[in-house]
Parts: sequence; C-alpha cells; structure tokens
Amino acid sequence: MELACCHLCLLSELDHEAQALAKQNFEESPFAQRLKSIQGNVFDLNLSNVTNMVCNPPFFADGTQSKNHQRAQARSEDSMPLGRLWSEVIAIANPKTVQLLLPANREKECLLLATKEGFDISRQTYIAAKPSKERHCVMLSFIKSQDRPESVQANTLFVRDDSSEYSSEYLNLVKGFYLRR
Repeated sequence: MELACCHLCLLSELDHEAQALAKQNFEESPFAQRLKSIQGNVFDLNLSNVTNMVCNPPFFADGTQSKNHQRAQARSEDSMPLGRLWSEVIAIANPKTVQLLLPANREKECLLLATKEGFDISRQTYIAAKPSKERHCVMLSFIKSQDRPESVQANTLFVRDDSSEYSSEYLNLVKGFYLRR
C-alpha cells in the first residue's frame, strides 16, 4: 500500500477491534482530516514519504505471554521486534525524526539500534506514575546523525503528584487532544 499524503498521521494496527476504536476516536477528533487508521502490519506498508515516525511498539521481549491472543500481540514484541522495527521499517522509510515509547529497561538497546541506523538521541522523557515511584517508560526522540543536536534534552514526566492528583505537566500535555465522554 502506498501513501502519498502530506502531514498525515497514519496508524497501522494489527488488531481489528483496536483499529476500529482508533478509527472512531480519530473521527471524533478535531484533527480528523489529518488522521488515518489502517488495519494491517506496518511491515507491509510503503513508507517512502514518511518524514516523522512515532511508534509505540509492543513492549515485552521476554517473560510469560498472555493466553489472550489480542493482549499477547499488543504487548509481546513477537509481532514487531525492536531490531526489525529499526532495520526494516525505520531504515527503509528513512524519516528525519523518530519518536518511540518503550519500557525504561529497553532504552540502552534502542539507543544502540538507533546509532546503527544513523540516528542520534535528541530528547529523553522518562515517565513515572508519581515522584515516589520508579520510572517505568521512556519516550525517546531521535534525529538523523548529520543533524545531531548539541545536547540531549532530558526530563521526567510524573503522571500524578504525591497526592495522587494528575500533575499539571500531565494535564498540560493531554489537554489539546484528550476527548472526555
């Protein structure tokens, strides 16, 4: 499938139900004209016109898989190994920037894969439920090595404060697109 659109956000989702829900959310969004949801595998798409790639790949490389097929597919990297994502999708699409959301324990592995494909880290945002909890996720932003930034921006986002209320940083982050029903 070839995509010839500018400023389009494309979601590729393997699971039919998840894709249908994403499509419904996209249609209710103020950005509906810029959002497209496709059921299918990202490895089957022609991504030659992609300039920015944002990906929330399956998280877990090891451990016990869920007996629920949908949950296992969404969470286990069997359907999209991180190395294959970098070597087949990102290297072929050759975007200028890449953003990934990963478990914090996969950060070093991702940094090595990015370097191998000619990308440097430009920003790291660690995510923790509260200031008293460990960082559990990291959002990594990469840029082509020839555009290497002078320094890497790093920060931590706390979803809730110590009193368990949503943090002002989190509320500010989601206010532009969070749809309350």
